[in-house]
Amino acid sequence: MSFAQQPDIGSTYQGMKQEELVERIAARKKELADDLLILSHHYQHDSLYQFADLTGDSLKLAADAAKINDKQFLIFCGVHFMA
Repeated sequence: MSFAQQPDIGSTYQGMKQEELVERIAARKKELADDLLILSHHYQHDSLYQFADLTGDSLKLAADAAKINDKQFLIFCGVHFMA
């Protein structure tokens, strides 16, 4: 069994302005197109929430994601207190 891990993103992204981060996320989402699914919890910041393909609480996101099996990449933007 393997577990998902959150890699250290390093200082490169931590030093960027929000506008640049938003531009990079939008470009990467466009590049990956149909291979990518982004799930975002209701409590996420609007700047991230705007990119979500599916939104909801943790239970809804888990149920919705379980029905999708044609994506190569899955990004789950959850909340720590529900992890």
